[in-house]
Amino acid sequence: MSDREILEAIRRGDRKAERYFYEQNRAKCSQYALQHFFWKTSSGETITCKPQDVEELYNDACVVLIQNILRSRIQLDVKISTYLITTMKYAWFNKARAVKRTPATTAVVIPEASKESMRENVRKAIHLLDQKCREMMTYRYIMGWEDYDDIAKATGKNNGDVVRNLISRCRKRFREQYVQVTNLTGI
Repeated sequence: MSDREILEAIRRGDRKAERYFYEQNRAKCSQYALQHFFWKTSSGETITCKPQDVEELYNDACVVLIQNILRSRIQLDVKISTYLITTMKYAWFNKARAVKRTPATTAVVIPEASKESMRENVRKAIHLLDQKCREMMTYRYIMGWEDYDDIAKATGKNNGDVVRNLISRCRKRFREQYVQVTNLTGI
């Protein structure tokens, strides 16, 4: 499938085309990010992009691409992989800027009472999510299910890739809710 054919198929709502472009570009984009995404801290330490960061960046880039296709906000003059890598790169730079603004912290021992308070805040934040996100976050983080395909089977989703993308979006919503629950900023 050419990139133009993929765009048209996604506009029509073809899930196979979404899965195809997701799998077709994942290895190339992930490899590029692991090799080229890094930054230096003010202390001179080099921070490299970790595989879990790459997964989140790639999933978010795929979501942005699909949203832009469906909203007719995209005129793709480059390869899909180039678009995804560029989107991932800007997200990585935003993360780097956020880390640079955050002062260095030292390890802190959290008292047991505070841990319980944190657990309660997590429960409250999850409760504020919509039903779909509550379900995904519960399977993944409360019950500890690691395999996205297992979660897909349990929830009736098409496949693990759908669940992975959904969990990625739900994590962002969770962070927003957690900040509201705890009245914190900078998370």
